[in-house]
Formats: sequence, structure tokens, C-alpha cells
Amino acid sequence: MLNKRGQFYLIAAIIIVGVLFGLTAIYNSASSQKEDSKVYDLSKEVDFESARVIDSGIFYGRNQSEINDYLYRLIEYYGKTNPPSNIVLLYGNTKGFYLVNLTHPSHGNVQINLGSSSGISVTGLATNLAPIDISSGKVQIVLNKNAPPLIFNVGNEAQNIYVVVDKELNGERYISAQK
Repeated sequence: MLNKRGQFYLIAAIIIVGVLFGLTAIYNSASSQKEDSKVYDLSKEVDFESARVIDSGIFYGRNQSEINDYLYRLIEYYGKTNPPSNIVLLYGNTKGFYLVNLTHPSHGNVQINLGSSSGISVTGLATNLAPIDISSGKVQIVLNKNAPPLIFNVGNEAQNIYVVVDKELNGERYISAQK
């Protein structure tokens, strides 16, 4: 009978120690905001749709001004349906690039650096209908002073499409670039 009594006290002591550790343990947790995946989906969608607009313009024999007009309307539509988003669409090849840009004035200017040339600074909904000369084979897009530059390599004869979507939400900044 004495052996059973010692087992009882041992089990009781283990339970009491377990309860004390449970009460004194510190509970650490970290929380983070849910990532806004709409920015990434939007950049893919704009890339896909703009490629279809350019392809159909070439297929139906439209001139560059008409293709630019369709792209201008496409970017304007995406800008209205996704209000806090900034969208930069740059397309062309080494013979010339065209720019369609939608940035909100509160986000500042977008700087487009084209190799050796001085670059273009744009804001608001703007399109550059004249071809932009690219001799270095690289395009650099700077969304604002605090963001790192996005550098794209330009192919020779093929049509290149670069889409950058920038969105600020709850103090977080999301940037998605499609090549």
C-alpha cells in the first residue's frame, strides 16, 4: 500500500508543475497583412489584353495611331476599374517604343530611361505616339524616388510588351512587372 501512495504524489507533482509552466509560459504570435494578389493578376491581365490588342491591330492592318488609341482606352478602362493602381505599358522593339501611362499625380512622376538618351518623365494618363529610340537595348522604369528601378532587356525585331502595375494599400506598396 505504501508504494501506491508514492506514485500518487509523484503524478500530482507532475500535474502541478505542468499547470505552473502552462500559466507562466509566454505566448508569442506574429501577424501580417494579407498580400494583395489582385496587383499580380491585374498585371498579367493587362499584359495579355494589350498583346491581343496589338496582335489584332497588326492582323487587321491598323496603323500605329489606331493601335495606340485602343491601348490608351484599354489602360484607361483598367485605371477606372482599379482606382488606386498605377499602370505603365511600354511596347515596341529596337526600332521604336510606344508608351501608355496611367499614374495618379499623388504618386509622382514615372521616369523612363532609354539607354543613352535623357529619358522621359510622365504623369497622368498619357501616350507617346512618336516612336522612342532605343539604342542600348535596355529600358529602365523608375516609379518614384523610393522604388528601385525596373530594368528590361529589349529584343531585336520582336514586339516587346512591358507592363508595370503599382498599387499602395494600407501603407504597403505592391509592384508587379510583366515582361
